[in-house]
Amino acid sequence: KNINLKEVAKKIIEGSLSYYIGCTSNKAVLVNEEVYDELKQELLTQIKLLKVDDPLKDDTDIGYSKDTEKVIKRLNEAKRFSTINIITDIKLKNKFQINEPILIEVFDKNSEFLKNEYPVPIIALFKYKENFENSVNLVNELSFIDSLSNKSLVVSVYSAKIKELMPLIKKINANHININLPTSYQNLALPHQSVYLSDVF
Repeated sequence: KNINLKEVAKKIIEGSLSYYIGCTSNKAVLVNEEVYDELKQELLTQIKLLKVDDPLKDDTDIGYSKDTEKVIKRLNEAKRFSTINIITDIKLKNKFQINEPILIEVFDKNSEFLKNEYPVPIIALFKYKENFENSVNLVNELSFIDSLSNKSLVVSVYSAKIKELMPLIKKINANHININLPTSYQNLALPHQSVYLSDVF
């Protein structure tokens, strides 16, 4: 509550759709039920403003991505079994592009769309009802784990109560935790290191 959800949506999009091939892009967005519907609508509004086109054009926001057809097939299968809801209207522009970024709601915490990395412009939303402490446990359960350090690479936390929540935020199992910043914003010494600085110092 009381956080600027329009700004949060912009940062989620920056960390996912502007950076979706990177290993630290957003994969899953866990949202408290109190702000879920409002954030979902804000994300949808902003996604509609993005242009999917030739990446060599200056006004293109999202270019080509591999495995587009395969991912769409997986999405439609999951929708058929009612484990997800596809919010955006998915249509193929060509073999490597969809007409607009994909926004989905995920209903099963074991869904592949919360745990797997897909090289397409997709945001997966998951609504949680628990308090923040339980949501931290859920983040740790769903997180991408790096084999070198047994931690997630990057997690972003968005809240208007950061000072109050800091003891719980510190329990998030991640090498890098961003506070009200997208996952694409990070210490340049962090990615692809054989030794993680947070484990050394």
